[in-house]
Amino acid sequence: MGIVKKQGIQSGIIIYIGFLLGAFNVMYFFPRFFTPEEFGLTRVLLAAATTFAQFAMLGTVTVMLKFFPFYRDYNRKERNDFLTLFTLIPILGYVLMGIGVYLFKDKLLIKYVAKSPLFVDYAYLVYIIALFLVLYNVLETYSINLFKTVLPNFFRELGIRLFTTVLILAFILRWLNFNSFAIVYSLYYLIAFVVLLIYLHKINEIKYHFTLSKVTKRLKKRMVNYGGFVFGGGVLYVIAENVDTMMIAGIS
Repeated sequence: MGIVKKQGIQSGIIIYIGFLLGAFNVMYFFPRFFTPEEFGLTRVLLAAATTFAQFAMLGTVTVMLKFFPFYRDYNRKERNDFLTLFTLIPILGYVLMGIGVYLFKDKLLIKYVAKSPLFVDYAYLVYIIALFLVLYNVLETYSINLFKTVLPNFFRELGIRLFTTVLILAFILRWLNFNSFAIVYSLYYLIAFVVLLIYLHKINEIKYHFTLSKVTKRLKKRMVNYGGFVFGGGVLYVIAENVDTMMIAGIS
């Protein structure tokens, strides 16, 4: 069985199990042990952080997928600036996005003050989730380029639901209060990022080179143009996916 086919089957199983576990969390655990406001907070935090992260990524995910073959074929691994470049750009995007959100946070949160005060209290967690989601997205896309898809699929489809289940059980057993639950919940992508980083390091695929390569110099204009083109579409897609959650929190 080919590697791609084998990983495809494994990823399919992971997605199926993740769907079932997620449905169980949403249909049984959250309604039974959490208030609607507490359950809603977990959804809104993730939706807001995902939208934040999409802006911060500046279209780099699609650029990484399209241009990685050039770096793989025309750069020696020890001189490959691919991972460095596509880590620094999203970090810069995160900083710029963070400054913008901070400057306009009062206007952004005003509609939630009356209807969703719990989100206002925990809005700072959006920064934490978004930061590690950005870093995780970089390594996830890099892993996909390397045809190492099983672990990223696990974290994206099953891991977050399994992690949530464990936190819910800890909450039910009173090992965590809701404040602790929300804080630990926000650290999921930190865990996913660290584990994926360790895995890629073990297979000798983590290389940071801080001098621009010939490939980057030659392709930078094409990458900027392509990234700018797909950025708008990606942002619109993520907004469409999450705007209902954000709006419901603001009017309910």
